[in-house]
Amino acid sequence: MATRTIIAGVTVVDVRTGGLLPDSEVVISDGLITAVARAGTTPRTDHDDVLTPGPVFVVPGFTDSHAHALNLTEPDGTLALMLAFGITSFRQMSGSSDLLRRRARDQLGLPADSPALTALCGEILSPANAATPAEARETVRSEAADGADFIKVAAVSPYTLTAVQREAAAWGVPVAGHLPAGADPRAAARLGFTIEHLGPGIPLLAACSTDEQAIRAQLRSGSELRLPRLPRPVLARILTMALPRVVVNPTARATDSSIALLQHALDTFDDGEARELAQLFVREDTWVTPTLVRQLTSQRADIPSFRDDPDLRYVKPGTVRFWTRSADHFSKKYTPQQHATFAAQHDTELRLVKIFAEEGVRMTTGSDATGAGWVIAGPSLHREFDLLAAAGVDPLRILQMTTVDAASLVGRSEDSGTIEVGKLADLVFLARDPRESAAHLHDIVGVVRQGRHYAPSDLSALREGVAAARSVT
Repeated sequence: MATRTIIAGVTVVDVRTGGLLPDSEVVISDGLITAVARAGTTPRTDHDDVLTPGPVFVVPGFTDSHAHALNLTEPDGTLALMLAFGITSFRQMSGSSDLLRRRARDQLGLPADSPALTALCGEILSPANAATPAEARETVRSEAADGADFIKVAAVSPYTLTAVQREAAAWGVPVAGHLPAGADPRAAARLGFTIEHLGPGIPLLAACSTDEQAIRAQLRSGSELRLPRLPRPVLARILTMALPRVVVNPTARATDSSIALLQHALDTFDDGEARELAQLFVREDTWVTPTLVRQLTSQRADIPSFRDDPDLRYVKPGTVRFWTRSADHFSKKYTPQQHATFAAQHDTELRLVKIFAEEGVRMTTGSDATGAGWVIAGPSLHREFDLLAAAGVDPLRILQMTTVDAASLVGRSEDSGTIEVGKLADLVFLARDPRESAAHLHDIVGVVRQGRHYAPSDLSALREGVAAARSVT
């Protein structure tokens, strides 16, 4: 049996600087990188496994920093598909006390062909467990005690969000998720909030508007959550039953008045205001995971190309039918003018992401797989790369967002995110230079996960295995 794997004759990409180390070799032992040297300079033994993949560019494995794979009843196929598309780690954005406790006992049971789990939260904070600030604080304490890496918030009031952030800070646990409609993102940033989905919705756009105060006042007037007075377990069951229809396309919940307010925010969007917000995020070390692919598939769910996507072969037919019905409903529900507003929202969000990139806001790549309509785990992260490129983000910055920056977000810079001695041997081989174009991130000709090499034929077998399994279920 080989004691070491030597990947020889490759070009190593320094993702921090964009520099290249041509004609190099990477030495791997026990799943760790033990040397990065000039090709041929590492003494060989008879037990070494020497790989010569050809003139490829070697980068750290990709990270999907916003995923929900572990919420699936049978996640193995989804995890394998993610790995087949170069994703060697993921941040799980919805957890449970059961998942946290199983992880603590090292009993998550992830399959061999799986990305690494880098961060896990507890239950998402929602009206079921955080209807009031007091209830939210109780939930934060419970999740922190269970070992949550972060607290995830979704549908809470602005007042509750502040209570969550302060309680989480007392426990030393970060907070990430959705900004409430009436919340000021500056205040949330000052308390250490990580923003998912560019809000979602209006909060960030309002902060970039020349009429922010008027928009914020309207948002605050409808920001209080009004729910039936039911026992918490009953309310939790109701919300769980409703969740798939909400998650598949949150934009489809928009009302005439909220769309009109959104259009006003778009009409008054100002680059200068956006840059001021970006600069505050830089000062406060605020992280943003844009999930542009998730934004596009909800804001423009009826784009015909989604229905014709060849990657739908990786999705169960019943799920495809559900997505199609949802898209049909979305298409018919709104007027052409309202659909134009949604399209303008997407364009403005691309503009905002470019400003964030130019100003140096810390960002990572995430796709919101799984559950979201037309978001296919694995390919969805590559669509995120393309959308970031369409926004005008530099190819090297996109590569950094999915490698070194993703590791930094979850406090894993010591063991991942770059190709250096002592780091995990999670690598992707690319046929073309990723610094030249984000499209080159698609040209995967090999993956290494925990030191195990997946050749192109192995990656194809993973993809075909998932497609075959899902074609009959």
